[in-house]
Amino acid sequence: MGLAGDLPYYRAMKRTILLVSLLAVGGAGGCRCDKKATDEERLKKKVDRLRVHVYVGAKDAVARGENSEATRSLVKLGKKVAALAKKKDGEEDEAKAGADDEGGGKLSALRSALSAGKTLVNLRKTGKRMVRAGSEAGRPPFFPWWFKDETDEQQRLAAEHAIMLATLFAFKAHPEVPVPVPPALVLYEAARTDPTRLGDEDYRPPLHLIRSFVFGTNGLCDLAQKEADKAKGLDWKPEKLSGLLKLIPKKGDPVVVDDKNMKRAGVALEAGAHGAIAICHIGRKQEHKALASLEKLVDLLEGAGVKSSRFQLVRGFSRCASGKKDAGKEALAAIKGDEAKKLEDQIARVQDYCKSGGDPGSVWDKLNLNMVLIKVVIIELRNTRLLDQFDDTELFRYGRKVMKAFGKMYDKVKGLGKGDDEAADEPASSGGLDWTDLL
Repeated sequence: MGLAGDLPYYRAMKRTILLVSLLAVGGAGGCRCDKKATDEERLKKKVDRLRVHVYVGAKDAVARGENSEATRSLVKLGKKVAALAKKKDGEEDEAKAGADDEGGGKLSALRSALSAGKTLVNLRKTGKRMVRAGSEAGRPPFFPWWFKDETDEQQRLAAEHAIMLATLFAFKAHPEVPVPVPPALVLYEAARTDPTRLGDEDYRPPLHLIRSFVFGTNGLCDLAQKEADKAKGLDWKPEKLSGLLKLIPKKGDPVVVDDKNMKRAGVALEAGAHGAIAICHIGRKQEHKALASLEKLVDLLEGAGVKSSRFQLVRGFSRCASGKKDAGKEALAAIKGDEAKKLEDQIARVQDYCKSGGDPGSVWDKLNLNMVLIKVVIIELRNTRLLDQFDDTELFRYGRKVMKAFGKMYDKVKGLGKGDDEAADEPASSGGLDWTDLL
């Protein structure tokens, strides 16, 4: 077979490469956040990205029962793209190969890759449309054991976003869930969750606190503070939440968490929210806004029985930064013995700051406390054993299904070129903090 006989093959390859190119640049133009923009405007930009488009498309595919077909097609596409990428001399190699009898098989393979690419494009388009519309309206019920087609769509979507937010948050905090969850996806569900649309106020506090934590770790300090303030005015009623958890389908015994551990989980979430708010403001060079949250974080954790000499380090810093130098020195003096030796350099930094002043943000950065505080919060949440109760639930099973579908799809897309996620992630201090990295 000569070169002319291979023209259909080359046309198919050209279309495939064009499709790959479009996918590679389709999500480009990541967040270049304007410091003057509001948090609401920044949030809208942060979730309008390829990673989230694919995730929302995967949710839609799972809800429609199309997940297996879509991912099978995508795996085929990924293999063909990888094979093409390995060719150094591309057309020359393929022209030689076209002389043998395998040309027809290669043409068929490329056509399959093109078809798979179209499947991915359609899925991504669906996700992109839903993200930019600010709604997943039109999607079938995602949790069929809870919601039927006749359920009011807006009420159902509000509940589904709340459930997915709690599930993805749990996946990131759970020590043994082998499903990676990118921060952008948790942020998307936080953006779409509206606790005020849930009928019972008793279910709202944890959602407000999770939203506060997620917003704070994504550089959205004002939104994080608003959510923490909303939770403050609501009563935490663990018995109501325990009753709700029992409704989650599970193999074996139902989900049961005693009131003591439920309250403990509530304290951990509230402490986490204040920690995220403080770290967020420090990252924005707004240390004066962070001080109250730092004190609240320490008060909550100590009130729950958590002990750490670093809490006194935090108190020393916050009190010196607010002008209460004597109180700051007193907090530092409470660190004694081996702990004082271990934290000697950090204590000295705060003492120097208390005495001579300086840039509080620079001092805080050198204390290396951001991840320590977040780690303490998440470990406290894990110690309630609340997360372990969900291992065999339909909720986790469905969540894993979506994340695995997303992972297979996105892994193929991100290798095709520099997309929005890789091009513009912000540093941790201003909005890209993946708080499970050190857990």
